[in-house]
Amino acid sequence: MAVDSQHGFIIGGHVTAASRSDTNEIGQALAESDLPEGTLVMADKGYCSKANRSLLSKLGHYDEIMHKAFRGRKLDAAQKEFNRTISTVRYPSGTGLWDPQARLPV
Repeated sequence: MAVDSQHGFIIGGHVTAASRSDTNEIGQALAESDLPEGTLVMADKGYCSKANRSLLSKLGHYDEIMHKAFRGRKLDAAQKEFNRTISTVRYPSGTGLWDPQARLPV
């Protein structure tokens, strides 16, 4: 589901089986949201993957997915600060898509 991170309005989304991870559905949510190129896309660290980051780049969106620590590779200070900043801005549902021109999360 994609939401406006300021008001919580649903701007895109779909239903899948409970056994399917929503973190693999970011492409479908972006397609359904009909966002203009250059949209700032914010998401929690569950969405942190090379595939999702690559997709955002391919679509011309700004990647604001939180960083995730992996075994043997902790987050550095800049990544931790980035995550703190994102967590204060994105909508509490976990993911938000942001239009930087309007400065209004969509």
